[in-house]
Amino acid sequence: MAFTYATYLQRVKQAFSRGDGAQVAALLDVTGCLVQANQPASKKKRGGGGLETKLEHVSDLAQNTTQQLESKANKALRSQCGDSAAEVAASCAVCARHLLAGDPVQAYDRLALSVQPFVDLFRTEEQTWVVPPLHAMADNVRLVACSADDAIRSRGGEPDRLENAGNHLMTFFSAANRPQGDPDKRLATLRVVNSLFRIYFALNTLRNCKYLV
Repeated sequence: MAFTYATYLQRVKQAFSRGDGAQVAALLDVTGCLVQANQPASKKKRGGGGLETKLEHVSDLAQNTTQQLESKANKALRSQCGDSAAEVAASCAVCARHLLAGDPVQAYDRLALSVQPFVDLFRTEEQTWVVPPLHAMADNVRLVACSADDAIRSRGGEPDRLENAGNHLMTFFSAANRPQGDPDKRLATLRVVNSLFRIYFALNTLRNCKYLV
């Protein structure tokens, strides 16, 4: 069922505090908002039974401005989970709000601001629970970029967000593929590489695959 942004932030805090990577990944996942935004109004749902964790089920995103979403995330998360966690959660929430409002370009541009804070979090966290959230963020960046480029193309513009997403995913790849890093964390590169292959294929830039081997 639907729940409030305050409840969402509480769940984010609890998941970060427990090091529950699967739960953090579910909470940061914005891809359901793409599906929700593309459904006819008569078929849109705000969740069903059970405990929902997805951003598309947050009932009051549209009632909060970007500044309010950021401020509430900082207040709820910064002291216990750190600056990076607060920035990532806020960016995903703002991205979700733009997606649900039908503006994937603004959604992508805001989501892109979460890349470096997430990389900082991934690098400083010693435990491997951060691998599922990395996968979720990689999927977020690629899929929202695809939607943004579709919107730009439909307006007669020159799409460029997917190319930008490839650059951001290379940042994820570099963060996970450090020689001195945890071998289990390095396995996160496999999902990132898969996303990069999809991007390079879509852009007809398969020559860039040489940087992944």
